[in-house]
Amino acid sequence: TWAGLIITGLSAGGLAGCILTGPLVRRVGHARAFMVLSALIALANAAVGAGVHPLLWIAARALYGFAICGLFIVAQSWLNDAVANAIRGRVMAFFYVAYVAGLGVGYATLALVDIRTADAPLIGIVFTALSILPVGMTRLAQPPAPQAASVALRRAWRISPVGVAGMLAVGGLSMSIAGFAPIHATAKGYS
Repeated sequence: TWAGLIITGLSAGGLAGCILTGPLVRRVGHARAFMVLSALIALANAAVGAGVHPLLWIAARALYGFAICGLFIVAQSWLNDAVANAIRGRVMAFFYVAYVAGLGVGYATLALVDIRTADAPLIGIVFTALSILPVGMTRLAQPPAPQAASVALRRAWRISPVGVAGMLAVGGLSMSIAGFAPIHATAKGYS
């Protein structure tokens, strides 16, 4: 039950991040939004590192979900603005390949970390802090603030109910697998 609530917290936070990041970027710009969201990821990792407290973990994972979805929105919109149409597809493809490779390296690295300690969250905090440095030091111009920022779920449903249902199903399935596969494997005796 706790694992389910923690995973649900992550998803709920992610949905909130999708809805609220646009107004945040409108208010403070891309660079500051990136740094704020990165700080929230560091705080979420610190909360997880504080010990196994299920309610705190639910809140931490919701905060993480909010921030990581927000970071994707900020990074993608900034890249979209900074890159010429002729190479945008290649840049976005590289962005996603780097993301997936980073996930793989991160998961593989967990085999080297004692997950019963705060080492994994501390490593997360370090890498999050490192990600802020290039954004804080960039001379790259920020995109203009969006005139409007919203998630139009009703409109998306009218255009493609199968697409929206599919998105929700894939999101729910991937979160279930990512959240429960390690628990199931551990219960079956895998290290």
